[in-house]
Amino acid sequence: MTIKSIRKGDWKYVPPGEVADRSGVGEWIRTPIGSEGALFYLPEDPAEQDSLVAHYPAKAKELHDLLESELRGVAMGDVKNNAGGAIEH
Repeated sequence: MTIKSIRKGDWKYVPPGEVADRSGVGEWIRTPIGSEGALFYLPEDPAEQDSLVAHYPAKAKELHDLLESELRGVAMGDVKNNAGGAIEH
């Protein structure tokens, strides 16, 4: 189980790294995520096209810290019912 992103309310945060999406049989599209991560306000950007991390750095930090906390809990065996909003892939 790997946590790839986290949602809290209408916000979604994706940490730095790379996101891979299937585009067909045996085909993948890889999208790099910058060092600050990516932040999306889903009601206005459901396709997650425009990161708002530069406009809302405090919200990005809040969700980054929440994701880190979730990851520490998973590493320690504290598996929850996903109520915290972590998205597992």
